[in-house]
Amino acid sequence: MNCKTRLYKSQSTSHGDAVIEASLLERVSEEELENFQPQEVQESNRVLEEDIGGETNGIYPSAKAYVSGSIRRVEERKSPDIRRGEELVKRIIDSIAESSALLLLATDRRQEFSLSTHSVNVAILSLRLAQTLKYEPQNQVRVGLAALLHEIGVVVLPKPMIYPTGEVSPQEWKRSVHGARLLQEFCPDYDWLAATVGQVYEREDGSGFPLGLEGEGIREEAKILGIVDVFEAYIHDRPYRKASTGYQLLHELTRGETKSFSDQIVKAFMASFSLYPYNEYVVLNTGELGQVVAVNAENGWRPVIKILYDSKGRHVDKPRETDLAQNSLLFITKAVPYHELPPAG
Repeated sequence: MNCKTRLYKSQSTSHGDAVIEASLLERVSEEELENFQPQEVQESNRVLEEDIGGETNGIYPSAKAYVSGSIRRVEERKSPDIRRGEELVKRIIDSIAESSALLLLATDRRQEFSLSTHSVNVAILSLRLAQTLKYEPQNQVRVGLAALLHEIGVVVLPKPMIYPTGEVSPQEWKRSVHGARLLQEFCPDYDWLAATVGQVYEREDGSGFPLGLEGEGIREEAKILGIVDVFEAYIHDRPYRKASTGYQLLHELTRGETKSFSDQIVKAFMASFSLYPYNEYVVLNTGELGQVVAVNAENGWRPVIKILYDSKGRHVDKPRETDLAQNSLLFITKAVPYHELPPAG
């Protein structure tokens, strides 16, 4: 069977009413990928990237190609092109400063399900969080580069088929260890990179892996990647379950029932993406259903919404945008997963 590095499974830990999960990678066949990713969804992905691609100058596909190319280079016992990665990250930083196009791509609920897509999404969202935390430009580059390469340890994994339950094998628990070792071997001048990648799955309260580090024993860059990795996995489909809403996870984090992430990181994450993050589908008190296209950092309850369906569930031919921060009569009653949307026809 011809297998490629494409799909994920998950390591899950229950915290209160929500499940906080870190994506863990499997390798599956192209046939399985096609069965999981319907043709109409693949076409939707292509159209979205083409629509937004003009605003991002091809950064998103270039970054995906960099991730795939870096994995191939390590498989061939070659070093990843670090300078190329740094230049891509700088382009991502500049793009985020100019528009929300990349943030919208990274949070698109219907996008392609692949290792490269996951890694690029984590990079984009981590950079936004690093900016909220007031990171200097050179430190933002470090965060972005570590995010692009944080799954490099997959080259050491065998090629089993996916498990529908999302069970975790002992080998997968060691993926970050493999990644850190490979980056230390091939990029010895970037010791911070190996250290960060090796700690992505550590947690503030010591519940993470592989070493059970906690608090100040974890690099802050790894904490950033850790919470973003969880969020990215949570809002996108996985082979064994459908995506959940970002609101569900963020609400759980802000209730304080989990100590997996520090208060500082959670507060900064909320400031970056609000309680209703980009591309969240929400129902208004009018019964209309819309999609979050912009967040209001000062009021996480009141983002900018693009109305897609009227109060009777009929698709709107000409969607309109409304800023809830400017309209006190409108408010969100609930968030809904994309797979529960009414038919578009």
